[in-house]
Amino acid sequence: MLCAMAIVVLSMAVLAACGGTTGAKDAKRSTHLTVRIELRAARVVAGKTIKGTLIVTNPGKPINLTQLEHPLGHLHPIVHCMPDFAGYLKKGSIENSPAFATDCAMGAPFVITHGENRLPFTITTSYSTCFQDEGVVTPSMPHCLANGGMPNLPPGKYKAVISWSEVVPVPTPRPVDVTLVGAKS
Repeated sequence: MLCAMAIVVLSMAVLAACGGTTGAKDAKRSTHLTVRIELRAARVVAGKTIKGTLIVTNPGKPINLTQLEHPLGHLHPIVHCMPDFAGYLKKGSIENSPAFATDCAMGAPFVITHGENRLPFTITTSYSTCFQDEGVVTPSMPHCLANGGMPNLPPGKYKAVISWSEVVPVPTPRPVDVTLVGAKS
């Protein structure tokens, strides 16, 4: 009944345990980064995906988002989970934020190199969660389709935004306007 909700809540709890905060040095280091969202389309049919790129320009030294300096300046770094990010749409009470994997395995470092970093992502224009059984339906969590699939977001104007799985020293990019339209019959 509440499987989808339980998975999201569990994911958030594990992420909170896995994440951390950045220190003053990391906050200062991020001020020279510029970040923007670039989308291939700003008007799409609800149910289709939108390809995008998060563009992070770093005029300074590389920044390892996986291994950050200790906020108190100790010699040993704090090791975070490998950060991930996602683009999603939001509008008023519709907060279609993504759920991130709860696996905190360390992989290759996530490094913002000197220069322009182009990080691809895909935005879905359907809900990310839904109720399969009877439940309290909200604008952010409607009933699932009869086949168990996710319903499309309603047509209208949205903001494309970025969310990170971890706290990272990267400025939040400006949202990008997106218009969803209904399918033509």
